[in-house]
Amino acid sequence: MNLINLIKSTVSGLRRSARITLFNLVGLSISFAVFNLLAIYLYNEYTYNRSNTKSEQLYLLESNEINRNYKHPFLPNPLGELLENNFSEIEQHCTIKSWSGIYSKKNDRKQMYNLNLYTVDSTFTDMFTLNIIEGNQLPFTQKKSIILSETASKKLFGKADPIGRVLMRNFKEPATVVAVYEDLPANNSFHKMDGFCSFITHKWIYGWSEWSYFTYFFVPDNVNVAELENKINQIEKIKEISFDDNGNRIRSLHLTPLPDMHFE
Repeated sequence: MNLINLIKSTVSGLRRSARITLFNLVGLSISFAVFNLLAIYLYNEYTYNRSNTKSEQLYLLESNEINRNYKHPFLPNPLGELLENNFSEIEQHCTIKSWSGIYSKKNDRKQMYNLNLYTVDSTFTDMFTLNIIEGNQLPFTQKKSIILSETASKKLFGKADPIGRVLMRNFKEPATVVAVYEDLPANNSFHKMDGFCSFITHKWIYGWSEWSYFTYFFVPDNVNVAELENKINQIEKIKEISFDDNGNRIRSLHLTPLPDMHFE
């Protein structure tokens, strides 16, 4: 009888031990999986926009609306050229504007595509990193040109060669496909874009009343960005748009580093 009780006790102990071991393994596996997911998330967050090789020198100009307590990047188009011409600390600027809309192939207007595009200055590929896998490596040297992401190109043209094909924006504005670039990583500000087109040439873009442009600057490492910001806000034209009729400051301009945009 004692032997039977001993065997039963031993078996019961092994079962409890197995359950405990199983629970420990499951808990350890879950902890390890959570750790890996957290590590991947943090890596993506802290490497945001760093696929751009010049990310440390790129800044987005933003307006701090003092009375409304918020910042936004929507500014007039002439601002970029004005500041680059006034400050040697700024080596290049690139102005960008949303140019999304309904696009169709020139000879097939029945098939329409809602494309998410930006119209950009010719300096865009100098400042931002794109891996162009097909077509012109300097795509914005000519007007009315467009480059597509690899995914967008396949969506529009399948396996056919897209280079030289003409797309019509809203059935009336033509743009020729001159290049295809590799899809951007998910932790890039432009990863949702279907493509980019050369900067628009409409007369209204040169006025100061249209506040709908993003302005980026390339500023070398040796520049004191805080001092540059202060000097920017002292320009007479900037003062004109920064004070109300009573002389009260309503906004100030700030340079936001490209990697920091994601955390704002």
